[in-house]
Amino acid sequence: MDLLEFEKIEGVIEPVMSKLGQLDGFIHCAEVDKVAPLKITTFGKVNEVFNINVLAGIEIARIISKKKNINPLGLHLLSLVQLWVVWEMFEKLPIVQAKHPLLEQ
Repeated sequence: MDLLEFEKIEGVIEPVMSKLGQLDGFIHCAEVDKVAPLKITTFGKVNEVFNINVLAGIEIARIISKKKNINPLGLHLLSLVQLWVVWEMFEKLPIVQAKHPLLEQ
């Protein structure tokens, strides 16, 4: 499934939900990592990363959070991608590598 094709996500997930039944939780772990110097970064590259890492997870959460798909006791949603990508970008900054205490050995 191509996570950039938002209009097709529901068509892929609905048959799976029909087989699985109600969910207790969902973890979104898709990741695209395109860290580059700002002078060669384009809006298109940033947009692609954001769409896959953030918006696709939100669209999947929207689809699976329909009442018929949720355990009556609730649904836990977790997205690991955004936190990891932000950390990777943060730790690659030269000033952070030199001064951040968590990166010191």
